[in-house]
Amino acid sequence: MMWRIIKIIWLVISSYISVFAAVMITFGFAAMLAFVKMYGYRIYAYSVQVLGTHFTQLMIGFIVIACGWMAHRFKRKNQVRYGAVEVIFGAVSAFAIASSLSPASRMLGPLTSLIGCAYVIARGMSNVSEGKLKRDAETR
Repeated sequence: MMWRIIKIIWLVISSYISVFAAVMITFGFAAMLAFVKMYGYRIYAYSVQVLGTHFTQLMIGFIVIACGWMAHRFKRKNQVRYGAVEVIFGAVSAFAIASSLSPASRMLGPLTSLIGCAYVIARGMSNVSEGKLKRDAETR
Protein backbone atom coordinates (compact mmCIF):
# COMPACT_ATOMS: atom_id res chain seq x y z
CA MET A 1 0.00 0.00 0.00
CA MET A 2 2.79 2.40 0.91
CA TRP A 3 4.65 1.71 -2.35
CA ARG A 4 1.51 2.45 -4.34
CA ILE A 5 1.15 5.84 -2.66
CA ILE A 6 4.82 6.60 -3.30
CA LYS A 7 4.37 5.59 -6.95
CA ILE A 8 1.34 7.89 -7.33
CA ILE A 9 3.20 10.79 -5.70
CA TRP A 10 6.16 10.16 -8.00
CA LEU A 11 3.90 10.18 -11.08
CA VAL A 12 2.39 13.52 -10.05
CA ILE A 13 5.78 15.07 -9.33
CA SER A 14 7.30 13.71 -12.54
CA SER A 15 4.43 15.10 -14.60
CA TYR A 16 5.11 18.58 -13.19
CA ILE A 17 8.82 18.12 -13.88
CA SER A 18 7.96 17.06 -17.44
CA VAL A 19 5.95 20.20 -18.04
CA PHE A 20 8.73 22.35 -16.57
CA ALA A 21 11.32 20.61 -18.76
CA ALA A 22 9.13 21.09 -21.83
CA VAL A 23 8.79 24.80 -21.08
CA MET A 24 12.55 25.16 -20.58
CA ILE A 25 13.29 23.31 -23.84
CA THR A 26 10.84 25.55 -25.66
CA PHE A 27 12.46 28.68 -24.22
CA GLY A 28 15.78 27.27 -25.39
CA PHE A 29 14.32 26.89 -28.89
CA ALA A 30 12.94 30.43 -28.70
CA ALA A 31 16.34 31.79 -27.67
CA MET A 32 17.97 29.86 -30.50
CA LEU A 33 15.40 31.22 -32.98
CA ALA A 34 16.00 34.77 -31.72
CA PHE A 35 19.74 34.26 -32.18
CA VAL A 36 19.22 32.91 -35.70
CA LYS A 37 16.88 35.78 -36.52
CA MET A 38 19.48 38.33 -35.39
CA TYR A 39 22.63 36.70 -36.75
CA GLY A 40 21.47 33.95 -39.11
CA TYR A 41 21.92 35.89 -42.32
CA ARG A 42 25.42 37.01 -41.30
CA ILE A 43 26.42 33.47 -40.38
CA TYR A 44 24.96 32.13 -43.63
CA ALA A 45 26.65 34.82 -45.76
CA TYR A 46 29.99 34.22 -44.04
CA SER A 47 29.63 30.46 -44.49
CA VAL A 48 28.85 30.88 -48.19
CA GLN A 49 31.85 33.16 -48.56
CA VAL A 50 34.23 30.79 -46.78
CA LEU A 51 32.84 27.34 -47.65
CA GLY A 52 30.86 27.99 -50.81
CA THR A 53 27.15 27.84 -51.54
CA HIS A 54 26.77 24.10 -52.13
CA PHE A 55 28.79 23.02 -49.09
CA THR A 56 26.85 25.47 -46.89
CA GLN A 57 23.55 24.08 -48.18
CA LEU A 58 24.82 20.55 -47.57
CA MET A 59 25.80 21.45 -44.00
CA ILE A 60 22.35 22.95 -43.36
CA GLY A 61 20.78 19.72 -44.62
CA PHE A 62 22.93 17.61 -42.29
CA ILE A 63 22.12 19.90 -39.34
CA VAL A 64 18.39 19.51 -40.02
CA ILE A 65 18.77 15.72 -40.28
CA ALA A 66 20.72 15.65 -36.99
CA CYS A 67 18.04 17.76 -35.26
CA GLY A 68 15.34 15.40 -36.57
CA TRP A 69 17.26 12.37 -35.32
CA MET A 70 17.70 13.95 -31.86
CA ALA A 71 13.99 14.80 -31.75
CA HIS A 72 13.18 11.19 -32.63
CA ARG A 73 15.40 9.90 -29.82
CA PHE A 74 13.86 12.38 -27.38
CA LYS A 75 10.35 11.28 -28.40
CA ARG A 76 11.14 7.58 -27.93
CA LYS A 77 12.37 8.18 -24.38
CA ASN A 78 9.98 10.94 -23.29
CA GLN A 79 6.81 10.96 -25.40
CA VAL A 80 4.82 13.09 -22.94
CA ARG A 81 7.55 15.74 -22.73
CA TYR A 82 8.02 15.63 -26.48
CA GLY A 83 4.31 16.24 -26.97
CA ALA A 84 4.37 19.16 -24.53
CA VAL A 85 7.32 20.65 -26.42
CA GLU A 86 5.38 20.25 -29.68
CA VAL A 87 2.34 22.04 -28.27
CA ILE A 88 4.38 24.91 -26.85
CA PHE A 89 6.54 25.17 -29.99
CA GLY A 90 3.45 25.22 -32.22
CA ALA A 91 1.83 27.92 -30.10
CA VAL A 92 4.96 30.08 -29.97
CA SER A 93 5.40 29.69 -33.73
CA ALA A 94 1.77 30.63 -34.34
CA PHE A 95 2.15 33.79 -32.25
CA ALA A 96 5.39 34.69 -34.06
CA ILE A 97 3.74 34.20 -37.46
CA ALA A 98 0.64 36.14 -36.41
CA SER A 99 2.76 39.03 -35.13
CA SER A 100 4.45 39.34 -38.54
CA LEU A 101 1.15 39.70 -40.42
CA SER A 102 0.13 43.01 -41.90
CA PRO A 103 -2.82 43.99 -44.09
CA ALA A 104 -0.48 44.63 -47.03
CA SER A 105 1.32 41.28 -46.80
CA ARG A 106 0.52 38.25 -48.86
CA MET A 107 -1.43 35.72 -46.86
CA LEU A 108 -0.77 32.34 -48.51
CA GLY A 109 2.60 31.68 -46.87
CA PRO A 110 1.61 32.75 -43.35
CA LEU A 111 -1.76 31.01 -43.62
CA THR A 112 -0.05 27.78 -44.65
CA SER A 113 2.39 28.17 -41.77
CA LEU A 114 -0.46 28.73 -39.29
CA ILE A 115 -2.16 25.55 -40.54
CA GLY A 116 1.16 23.77 -39.98
CA CYS A 117 1.27 25.16 -36.44
CA ALA A 118 -2.22 23.81 -35.77
CA TYR A 119 -1.07 20.39 -37.02
CA VAL A 120 2.02 20.48 -34.78
CA ILE A 121 -0.16 21.38 -31.78
CA ALA A 122 -2.59 18.55 -32.59
CA ARG A 123 0.26 16.05 -32.92
CA GLY A 124 1.71 17.29 -29.65
CA MET A 125 -1.58 16.77 -27.84
CA SER A 126 -1.83 13.32 -29.37
CA ASN A 127 1.70 12.47 -28.23
CA VAL A 128 0.90 13.64 -24.69
CA SER A 129 -2.22 11.44 -24.63
CA GLU A 130 -0.44 8.40 -26.09
CA GLY A 131 2.52 8.85 -23.74
CA LYS A 132 0.26 9.02 -20.70
CA LEU A 133 -1.60 5.89 -21.81
CA LYS A 134 1.69 4.03 -22.25
CA ARG A 135 2.98 5.24 -18.90
CA ASP A 136 -0.25 4.23 -17.16
CA ALA A 137 -0.15 0.81 -18.82
CA GLU A 138 3.42 0.30 -17.63
CA THR A 139 2.59 1.22 -14.03
CA ARG A 140 -0.26 -1.31 -13.80
